[in-house]
Amino acid sequence: MNEPVGSHSRAVAGHCLLRVEDGGFAHLVVPAELGRARLDVRDRALVTALVYGVLRWRRRIDAEIERASSRPVDSLDPEVRAALRIGVMQLLVLDMDPHAAVATAVPIAGTRKSARGFVNGVLRAVARADRPPIGRTDADAGDASLAELYSYPDWIEELFVDQFGAARTRALFAHGNRDAEVSLRVVGARWPNAEESLARAESALRGAVGELDKSRLTPGAWRIRRTGNLASLAGIVDGTLGIQDEGSQMVAAALGVTPDMTVVDLCAGPGGKASAILEMLGAGLLVAGEPDLGRARTTERHLDRIGGGIATLTGNHQAATAAVVNQDGTHCALRSGSADLVLVDAPCSGLGVMRRRPDLRWRIQPSQIDELADLQGRLLDEAFRVVKPGGRVVYSVCTVTRAETTGVVEGFLARHATATPDACQRAPWRQIEGGSLLLGPEADTDGMFLASFTRLT
Repeated sequence: MNEPVGSHSRAVAGHCLLRVEDGGFAHLVVPAELGRARLDVRDRALVTALVYGVLRWRRRIDAEIERASSRPVDSLDPEVRAALRIGVMQLLVLDMDPHAAVATAVPIAGTRKSARGFVNGVLRAVARADRPPIGRTDADAGDASLAELYSYPDWIEELFVDQFGAARTRALFAHGNRDAEVSLRVVGARWPNAEESLARAESALRGAVGELDKSRLTPGAWRIRRTGNLASLAGIVDGTLGIQDEGSQMVAAALGVTPDMTVVDLCAGPGGKASAILEMLGAGLLVAGEPDLGRARTTERHLDRIGGGIATLTGNHQAATAAVVNQDGTHCALRSGSADLVLVDAPCSGLGVMRRRPDLRWRIQPSQIDELADLQGRLLDEAFRVVKPGGRVVYSVCTVTRAETTGVVEGFLARHATATPDACQRAPWRQIEGGSLLLGPEADTDGMFLASFTRLT
């Protein structure tokens, strides 16, 4: 049977959704599948739009499927569910021609005639119903909650409204459903006499990627509003450019690294902030710890591109400019009081980066927030052991929940009388109790929290 034109890209998108359902992370699954699929630039963009769009708008999409089929989405076979979600995405989010939207989605259901017939019938019913578009207007909201309207779990709405109020929650939800622009950082932008390399990088970027704006928040960074295949961009391949959100770049810039420091990045993988630290160190020492071996190796590759004399700390490598250590950050191998600066860029719920990782809203459960806060507190305790008197511990997370931000800080300060909070960051950071908060709608970055402490004795 000849499949409709465009079915291959939809098949790739469907396979991505199935892998995410099986526990894969969208930001890893999509690039891996695109690397195997050999699609052109236009079809690669379509696959990304379909997968990320379905994950963002899953609650709204599933409601349309259940309305048209009178069956719970969770009761359907995974392939049928993926086909229907992509079909509704094409109909009500991307506003595609109904015939093409249905015809290209049906093959995702597999080869069984009954499955294809069911998908075809449901999608045609959605198309005939003339439903309002998803994600473009609040006109169809009616009595819908913010979670229903913007496609989030109810518990996230309850958490955010309690912490930020309804108006700011609406803004956070809307920002979390936007496509995130790509931010690029030039490796070496913080080195002396970097102007020439920055000029060369800008010239190369303008010739390769379309619309390009200099970052208004961090030096040596750009925002790309229209891109091709960034993975093949020369600077990405040779390591002179790195993809990193401006919020993360702002955390690195706030560390206050000086060239002769001994710095420990306790949770370094995959290496973005560690790379920025190494650029600022000069003759100092960076120890980058990471418990996951794969992420530790990725960190090592990132640091190696900077040319910092990288060594894996498994033997006598104390003279290395940077060392990557495969270890649990709550049990650091370094002696007490050995570091000038310890960064705890801790594992977290990720609720500040949902525009880049929309699957997180469905993956994270409320019970995990307290579990993560406990881990974050133990990491901070270990960082405080490692830092020397007069040194600093910096805590950052890409989330905005009270438990993982001010709650962790309050617990840490209660346990350590010789820790004193440092000054908060300036705008666009929002000063809150215990630290600084970066909210996506206000800064147009990922959501971040940052707190800094000096050890007195």
